[in-house]
Amino acid sequence: MNKIKKLIFYAVNIIIGIISFYAYLYFWVLFSWGKPFQLNSLEALISLALGAVLFLGINYFLLKNETAARNYWWIGLGIAFLTILIIITVVEFF
Repeated sequence: MNKIKKLIFYAVNIIIGIISFYAYLYFWVLFSWGKPFQLNSLEALISLALGAVLFLGINYFLLKNETAARNYWWIGLGIAFLTILIIITVVEFF
């Protein structure tokens, strides 16, 4: 993978993590109106489905011709989850 494509890959997976987190917050406000966070609720399922569709679609498009695509799938998944974890940490403690 060349440098430009790698940069796009990393940036897109960071953006997917950000979108997934804020989609969860949006659907939590839309459906729950301030009830406590629950991971087994409708808003969690909708935001998880949205994040999964974005992740699978965009990464498939970026990695369809790569020889070491399996490694990049795991890297992309790690980047997306790490982005969500960093946002949660920043929101919680700062």
